[in-house]
This record gives sequence, C-alpha cells and structure tokens, in this order.
Amino acid sequence: MTENNVSQFIASTEQRLTNLEESMKHNHDAHKDIYTRIEETSKAGVVIDVRYSTIIQSMSSLEKSFAEVKAEVRTEINNIKAQVQELMLKPAKKWDSVVMGAMLAIVGAVIGYFIK
Repeated sequence: MTENNVSQFIASTEQRLTNLEESMKHNHDAHKDIYTRIEETSKAGVVIDVRYSTIIQSMSSLEKSFAEVKAEVRTEINNIKAQVQELMLKPAKKWDSVVMGAMLAIVGAVIGYFIK
C-alpha cells in the first residue's frame, strides 16, 4: 500500500467512525424518546384503569340504588292499588247500607201494621 492509499484508508475509516458515533447518538436519543413514550403510555394506562374502576364502582352503587327505588315504587304501587280497591268498594258498602235501611223500614212498617 502506498502512503496515499493509507491516508485515504485512515480518512475513510475516521469518517466512518464519525458517522457511526453520530448514528449511535441519534439511536440513543431515539431509544430514549421511545422509552419515554412507553413510560407515558404505561402511566396513562394506569390512570385509565383507575378511572374505569371508579366508573364500575359508581355503576354498582347506581344499580343498588335503582333496585332500592324499584322496590319502593312497587310497594307504593301496591299500596295505591289497595287504596283504589277500597275506594271502589265504598260505594257498594253505602248501597248495602241504603238497602239495609230500606229493608228495615219495610219490615218495621209490616210489623207496625200487624201490631195495630
């Protein structure tokens, strides 16, 4: 090898080494950025899990509250049905009282007629 070839080889090698060092620095920065993004995504996942758990607990609480309200409404509806049924029977009771009074008056008149 001639001295000129050796100089070119050394210059070429130094250039390659410089390029390799720059590439390594760029790759290091890129990897650091990727790991930072992965960490941020992981933290966001944890936050989402906590929010999801809170929502599930709220839904469970709402289901229990809904069941309680539903039971109360059914009880109230049954009470109202009983009251309506009772109100419907009152006119019949009044009519029975009127009929009973009329029958007593007739029986009293018949007894009074025969006693005289």
